[in-house]
This record gives sequence, C-alpha cells and structure tokens, in this order.
Amino acid sequence: LMGDTAGADAAYTRHITAAAEDPRLLEAAVALGEQRLAVAERLLRDFLKHSPTDVTAIRMLAEIGIRLGRLEDAELLLAAGERRIFSLGHVWRNRERGPRHEPEFTMLEWYRVGEPYAWLMQDIADWARLACGEGVMRHRDRICDPALPFQRITVAEAFAAHAGIDLLATVDAAEDGAGATDAPALARQMDRAGIAHMPGESWSDLFSRILSERVEPHLGLGRLTVLDHYPAAEAALARRAPRDGRLAERFEVYACGVELANGFGELTD
Repeated sequence: LMGDTAGADAAYTRHITAAAEDPRLLEAAVALGEQRLAVAERLLRDFLKHSPTDVTAIRMLAEIGIRLGRLEDAELLLAAGERRIFSLGHVWRNRERGPRHEPEFTMLEWYRVGEPYAWLMQDIADWARLACGEGVMRHRDRICDPALPFQRITVAEAFAAHAGIDLLATVDAAEDGAGATDAPALARQMDRAGIAHMPGESWSDLFSRILSERVEPHLGLGRLTVLDHYPAAEAALARRAPRDGRLAERFEVYACGVELANGFGELTD
C-alpha cells in the first residue's frame, strides 16, 4: 500500500475494528474509518482516562496523530513560524526486527527552534525521569537511574576508552575534505585491538561494528549516557560541529547499554 493513502487507511480501519472488543473502542474505530478524527480522538481520550494502558486505544490515538500529520507536516509548521512542536505516532523501520527492535513502534519526536543543542539532551533526561517516577531502568543485569545527572561523552572519547580506537585518525581533517573517511586505516586499528571484521567492509560498517560490540555495552550504566558529536559521515542532515568540521551535532542517549533516543542540530539550508 506504499503511496496508497486511502487504501492504507481502509486496511488499518478493518484491522483495528476487528481488534476493538470494547463497544466504546468500536465506536471510535468507526469514527476513525469515516475520517471523523476529532470525534474518534474525544472517544479515545475518554476511554483512556479509565483504561490508560489499553494498547488498542493507544495505537488508535497514535494513528490519529499520523493522519493529522499529513495535514500539518512538522517542517511546514516550522517554516510557518512555530518554535516548539511535537509528534507522537506510529513509525515503521523495515528489516530491523531483533531482540531490541520491532518493525512497528510508537515514537515521540519534537523540535526546538533557535535554542541550544544541549537542551534536547536535557529534554530526554527529563522524559526518562518522568517515565520512571521513583524507579530505575533495568535491562538484563544492568541498572540505570535517570534521576542522576547524565554522563556526556563524545564518540571519539568513547571509542578510545572502550575499544582502544583513535577514530578521528581515520577521518580527514583537511579543510577541503573534512569528513572523508579511511576504511583501511580503521580496519588496521581494529586488527591491533583484536576486533573482528570482514574484508572490504566500508568505514561506516566498521564504525557500526565497533560501536555495537565494544562501546554500547558500557553506556548508560548507573546513569544515562549522552554519546555526542558523531562523525559527520554518520550524521546526515545534521550541522557540522563549530570547532571541528569532521564532527556533527548528533547525539544518542543510552540506558543499560541500549539506545533510547537520538537528536541533532538540524541543517536549515
């Protein structure tokens, strides 16, 4: 149904109607199928006041957000002068099913215009504290307390500390080629550090291998970790870091060795 918005909406409505066992949810599903989004939203919000964890209702509310998003696209709102906006809705990632990834999930996305890049990091830390309340995050045998001040570390620092890799030595620092990468140089460092790789892998593939195998397991232990200043080659659409053109304003937030969120200073040209 790629590109067939009406067909996708109809298929979703059939699916959600079949899943709606409660008469109130069925009424909301009918309203959603008839594009009476305001009515469906009111019914769902009333229902969620009494059943705040009902998955079907939450998914239906997220679907309304998606359909409204077609009419009020985030970038259009920003271009029109909005300064702070957010979106909560379904997203899909093809070919990413695994122990930590589902192809369909709900994502919160937000924008701040003209405000410091680091404020987004604090936003995520605040959301994590709000979600946990007085509790902590747990994954396997790891614990992360979002109430503690978060750790902020650059990608280059993390690669050096946890993998013994001088990452920036494999990224071109020349003014006319800032950001160009050297896969053979990175592969040689991996050989010395005892990190396995396949012949002919790209610099990006090698980078991802080191990150997932050697770096990520050490992030977000005890407290949240903000992994900051990604190489520009790994940060499409992000602004270059003011002090080093090899790097970009992109970060990811980790808890218990698992990525929770990412953010960046977005290009506006």
